Amino acid sequence: AAEAEEQALARDQILNAQLNQYMAQLQAKVERAWIRPKSAPKGLTSTLKVFQIPSGEVIDVQTTKSSGNVAFDKSVETAVWSASPLPLPADPILFSRELNFVFNPED
Repeated sequence: AAEAEEQALARDQILNAQLNQYMAQLQAKVERAWIRPKSAPKGLTSTLKVFQIPSGEVIDVQTTKSSGNVAFDKSVETAVWSASPLPLPADPILFSRELNFVFNPED
């Protein structure tokens, strides 16, 4: 039983590492597609819900927590659309049709 628990813990750690890597790839692809609005100061963060199909193609984007700057939020939504198709996770078990994505560009 202890061995099975260790294996489950190891698998969870691997999946967590892969999930972090996947989210970093997603962040990087959206950042490459993003154009900062002139009115958007540095240090803003926007949270979005991104809906995708198994190919990674984006089918909807919704801002769930505004940065407080409408132009910034809209630019992030546009960047997500432009980044479609999104990268896929290394392990298909990590794929989700609905992603909670926090966009916090490296200024």
